[in-house]
Amino acid sequence: MINDTLLSFTAGRDMWSTVAANDVPSAKMADGPMGIASGRVDERDVSILTPSGIALAASWDRALAGVVGALVGGEAKRKGVDMVLAPNLNLARSPNAGRVFEMFGEDPLLAGTLGVAWSRGLQSRRVGSIAKHLVCNDSETQRDRYDAIVDETTLREIYLLPFEMVAQAGCAGILTAYNRVNGDYCAQNAPVLTDILRHEWRYGGFTVSDWFGTHAGAESLNAGLDLEMPGPARFMGTKLRDAAADGTVGVNRVEEAVDRIQIAARTWAGGDAGAEPGDRDTILAQAAAAGFTLLRNDGDLLPVAPGSVRQLAVIGPNALAPCFQGGTFAKIALRPDAILPVEALRARFGVETIVFAPGCPPRRGCRQCLHSPRAISAMAATSA
Repeated sequence: MINDTLLSFTAGRDMWSTVAANDVPSAKMADGPMGIASGRVDERDVSILTPSGIALAASWDRALAGVVGALVGGEAKRKGVDMVLAPNLNLARSPNAGRVFEMFGEDPLLAGTLGVAWSRGLQSRRVGSIAKHLVCNDSETQRDRYDAIVDETTLREIYLLPFEMVAQAGCAGILTAYNRVNGDYCAQNAPVLTDILRHEWRYGGFTVSDWFGTHAGAESLNAGLDLEMPGPARFMGTKLRDAAADGTVGVNRVEEAVDRIQIAARTWAGGDAGAEPGDRDTILAQAAAAGFTLLRNDGDLLPVAPGSVRQLAVIGPNALAPCFQGGTFAKIALRPDAILPVEALRARFGVETIVFAPGCPPRRGCRQCLHSPRAISAMAATSA
């Protein structure tokens, strides 16, 4: 007999947490991967902001990716988060994809290798890694509506490979994408969630829908989805009561899903993150620098040493209205006094050395920043 208590575990308790009962704690999730995201995105939930996935990919450094993942894990524990929706293992197949900055590039082997390192780094701090978005979620345009038609070889060798690597490395969970693949929504795609993920890869972690990414209850559970998010339930949870009563949903499938969710909650909820892997600011600076490639340095022009030039022109709106991260739901809240590039240059080279000009209008989301009192003050100082 499938009772309501058992069914309730297949849907979230609220926006970010799983259901708790008896000896099973509730596990809190948060979005990533560049830090710990909050829906409030203001000074109440400030988080470290790491270099983007595409910058880490440019480093080709798996050890570095692991250390950055460990930093995010420590931040998660500091903020009471047990599992993070990261890494993003989708592929940068188009520059217009929208979330390319979060991804580890377009090569599936590179994405999988760095994804494994980042995931292991996160989980070394006792924080579960929920890899996303399974699968072919490589475009933001109508991503909850389009149907990716992919042949078997392409699907396996390109789009699924990074997920296979991270699944076999033991990530805590895998998040299903919004889109369809070969006709079926990812949250109810049995060929991917059951035939490949469970039967072929022998993956033992739990599967969870992207937020509001389910379209049916029994169909999703039977296809291999364990957890619907967010809560309260829309299609799964106790909404499956009738399907369970008439046998549309079997007791073994429900118990299987609940076992995976409960194991994840017991494994990752609570606990201490342990020591940081090193000085946070030093690691973040090294990680940012590692994503740059210097092709030519005529006359040893770089690096520019303080005192070596009388004036340095800084041109471009990002110096005062920087785009620290791309536009996405996983937006990280920054400190209101986060240092601006032109301020950092002024501190290093001297106010009189730096001459600033916007050069062109800032992007729409940053235009307000350029006209803020702080930006105006910085502009006046650098132009004096």
